[in-house]
Amino acid sequence: MRTPYKLLSVAAAALISLPATAYDTSYLQGLLNTTPEGGWVKVNTTTFGSAFATGSVAAPFLPSGPEAVARAWSSFDWDSNRGQLIIYGGGHANYIGNEVYTMSGLNGQWTRGTLPSRVDIAPGTQWRVAGDGAPQSAHTFDLNVYAPGADRFVVFGGGAYNSGGPLTGGPNNLRTGVWWWDPSKADPNKVGGADGTGWNPATQGSVSWEERLNDPWRGLPINQGMSYLNGTNAYRSENGRDVIYLSIDSNASGLPQLWRYQLGINGGPDTWARVGTTQNSVMREGTAAIDTNRGLFVRTAQPAVGRVSDLAVWNLANNNTNNPGANLDFSVRLVDINGNPLDTSIDTAIEYDQVNDQFVLWDGNLQGTVWVTKPEYLPGGAMDPIWTVHVAPSTTFAQPAGNHVRGVLGKWKYISELGAFIAMDEWNNDSRDASIWMYKPYANVIPEPGTWALLLAGLGVVAGIARRRRVA
Repeated sequence: MRTPYKLLSVAAAALISLPATAYDTSYLQGLLNTTPEGGWVKVNTTTFGSAFATGSVAAPFLPSGPEAVARAWSSFDWDSNRGQLIIYGGGHANYIGNEVYTMSGLNGQWTRGTLPSRVDIAPGTQWRVAGDGAPQSAHTFDLNVYAPGADRFVVFGGGAYNSGGPLTGGPNNLRTGVWWWDPSKADPNKVGGADGTGWNPATQGSVSWEERLNDPWRGLPINQGMSYLNGTNAYRSENGRDVIYLSIDSNASGLPQLWRYQLGINGGPDTWARVGTTQNSVMREGTAAIDTNRGLFVRTAQPAVGRVSDLAVWNLANNNTNNPGANLDFSVRLVDINGNPLDTSIDTAIEYDQVNDQFVLWDGNLQGTVWVTKPEYLPGGAMDPIWTVHVAPSTTFAQPAGNHVRGVLGKWKYISELGAFIAMDEWNNDSRDASIWMYKPYANVIPEPGTWALLLAGLGVVAGIARRRRVA
């Protein structure tokens, strides 16, 4: 008989300490110190819109502007070497600009990492980036990831401008490889490619992008090879090497394959291997995370006829390059403490809190409310196909507005050195901002539903809500 968990792993939390940091955490730690567990705090001190390029160096609004980098099926990641958020996106039928943006964890200020590259928009040109020295803009879903060992921001693409397909380049419009962006070369006044490849031809280049040449699908026509549409990723270090696991599909089957991508070092090639397949779950848009305590790759799924699952789980110890079909997904349903199903949606993002040994999910549909779960096991040691989820409403009145138009996707990340989560809110046209927030998770115990009113009242949140209602 299974027993729903209530206490998180105190023993595991006691054994895991926060990793050392390479940057000054005083600003972010100061925010967290004044935030209660289960609460949110706003991080950015300047608006996202304040970093947009203007004038002759800006990309044209085709059909919309840089706000699509935040809004349109996008993702960011956390540069743990510098303490900064990095985001690149746009793409497909939303925005032509491929510029990179960063938000500093030292002071909460937004800036650009690059200016946008010029794109040939003449009929029949396939929207080629000038000089082929940078990727096109793209919907990135959950596929932007920072690799701390290589010190590179890794971009796989997803839905490129204007095809909606993979990243392409060259005179024959063939698929490019994976792209790496070098944060050490960030310059808000330089384009990411070579000199003269900006919308203003006089713009200098930082040459901060690098195309990797041994991608398995590089050089293929746009309609061949694996697709990054709806793809997800999760990073972990293996034997001191940067490794990124990807769930990627072909032909929109909803049954993605599990791939292992290891970054090359010292000029060496990257390595790719298919290590697992899907049989028991249906996955469209979604996100993924790795349980670093148990070595589990966990991806959000969507319940479907014949395949009723909320999460798909692969045990990475079972990676099988010779026979990937032997490493199948394990289907998990999520239920609340009363046993009622909690269906996830394509909006739901998942990340793993290694200090408190728990997965935390956020979809923004109830503002700052999150859901917390962890793997459960049957008495014989086999994984339980049902995991209990605990709802955790925000303990602070200040919290993200949520209600993301195109889902949270890869805009929800765990910062291991802080033991906290970082998230991007939906774009707001009035404030010209997509605010950045940190969430401070519960350590060890999640309050039961009956205690929420008392807890929130003690923090003054209920009073704040009541005052707001009276004013309204």
